[in-house]
Amino acid sequence: MSRKMRCESARGGNPQNAILFAVVLGISAGFVGITAHAAVADLLPDEKPSPAPGLETKAQRQADALAWFATGLFAEESEGPEKARESYGKSLDLDPGHTALAVKMAYDHLRRGETAEAIALLKDSIKAAPKDIAPCLALSSIYLRHLHKPDLAAKDAQRALDIAPGNFAPYAALWELHQVQGHTAKAEAVLERADRSKSEVADFWLSLAELTGRNFLRDGGGTLSDAETQRMFRALDKAGEHGAKDPEALSKVGDLYVLSRQMEKALPYYQKVVELKPSLTGAREKLAGCYLETGRSDAAIEVIEGIVASDPLNIAAYDQLTALYLKADDRERALASAGQGLILASSDPVRYDHVIRLCLDQKKSAAALAHVREALKRFPKTPMFSFFEALALSEDKQPEEALMAFERTIVQAGNSQPDLLDGDFYFSYGAAAEQAKHYDRATGLFRKSIDLDPANAARAYNYLGYMWVERGENLEEAGQLIRRALEMEPGNGAYLDSLGWLYFKQGKFQEAFTELLRAAEALPEPDAVVFDHIGDAADKLGKKTEAVLYWQKALTLDPENKKLAEKLDKVAEKVVQQPNPPVAITPQTPEQ
Repeated sequence: MSRKMRCESARGGNPQNAILFAVVLGISAGFVGITAHAAVADLLPDEKPSPAPGLETKAQRQADALAWFATGLFAEESEGPEKARESYGKSLDLDPGHTALAVKMAYDHLRRGETAEAIALLKDSIKAAPKDIAPCLALSSIYLRHLHKPDLAAKDAQRALDIAPGNFAPYAALWELHQVQGHTAKAEAVLERADRSKSEVADFWLSLAELTGRNFLRDGGGTLSDAETQRMFRALDKAGEHGAKDPEALSKVGDLYVLSRQMEKALPYYQKVVELKPSLTGAREKLAGCYLETGRSDAAIEVIEGIVASDPLNIAAYDQLTALYLKADDRERALASAGQGLILASSDPVRYDHVIRLCLDQKKSAAALAHVREALKRFPKTPMFSFFEALALSEDKQPEEALMAFERTIVQAGNSQPDLLDGDFYFSYGAAAEQAKHYDRATGLFRKSIDLDPANAARAYNYLGYMWVERGENLEEAGQLIRRALEMEPGNGAYLDSLGWLYFKQGKFQEAFTELLRAAEALPEPDAVVFDHIGDAADKLGKKTEAVLYWQKALTLDPENKKLAEKLDKVAEKVVQQPNPPVAITPQTPEQ
């Protein structure tokens, strides 16, 4: 609490108080030549105060109490709590109804082991301010926790409840008292009584809901009876009703429904919070999370896009958007959002990692290379970025440069990150070697990939087998490798294509045609290589029309493929070179 606020919380309301506040504020504003203690000392009473002319004794006592209270504040801030005790004590002697100070001083007595003094002080405060529940609750707590006298504690807690039945604090005190004694039924009865309250204060009902579902809400480890569940939800709805214009209260209602795993119930409260106060910290994020949990991804995206629009520097919002776009399989926008996050936090290597992976996933090799090289400038000793460089170069059809990057990765990762050099690493390394036409080197790398992770080696089995099939080498072993890959992933279209192409190379054109058609059906997207293979198999079977059809499909997907264009040109030449077929003349009837 600021010095100004603490002074304003003191009791009093007369001209001398105004003078004191002016002095305090003047000091806070930096008035020169007057020290805090000197300024306040001018207002302090003599040791034997006498009423000022025209000022009633009660008002004088309050003014003097306020002066000593202010002196205590200054002493506490400048010299520590011990120096303030005397001034605070004199303030309470003059005004024992200053309950906040009485409670503060009571706990100071307890800290010093002066329990009797603490109790006496609180009893005086109760007499002076019989309508204030704070000293009653403090006294109840002392009896319960320090003196272990639950009967006396219950008496003061009940007095507080009788004074303020619309305040939840006395209910909480009585509930705790009965729980400590093991009186579960009595504790439950306290909450049932609170449930019947006519309170119109949202915080009352929020407190009741929290206490009813305390264990369940805290860690999800407890269970609630049907009656407790209904009471908790009833309290939350009343909190929402009485706090209908209070966004903080509504947000808390939504939070408690989320903790109780009632997302549908939380949703309208979060919607109302955003409607009332969209700037409330975390409001739109909570609404988006609730939309997401209830399967409304589009609505969640719309909310967070609004956050980004109003706060373009909100990096957490970009992260949420990236995750949501990925969940919606909108990879383009996911990459754009992750890119914005990288711009805002370019000193974070994890963000480079995320963006580069998204680029590679989308076959954006040029963008991946640009990000990789920027990352390597910032983090030159990070093996993962050298690995990404190798992958991007391989994807960009620069296999020789990719091989050098793979070698750099091995050197860097050897000491700092050896687990990077796993089966996947050597598979990618082998693919780059195959692209560079270093077939023996590729064979060794694929075999190492298989040895490192045989349970997940289907890709390596298939790639090595297909490489040999393409070259017409080791066809028997190639067939074994491809079939092993298919045993691990029976419906993989790429592996079925490898098997079909093996049959083609072995001259088994009908088996090849059958397997290649299966491969085309199994692939998630049309593939130019598979269509080309089907066309070749159809051509060998004399199915010229089907061959042309599949070659045309392949050329549509891969228009730069010169070999496909040559095949189609040869077919066209043969058609042109054929003599014109005889035309059959059908005799006409008279009706025609």
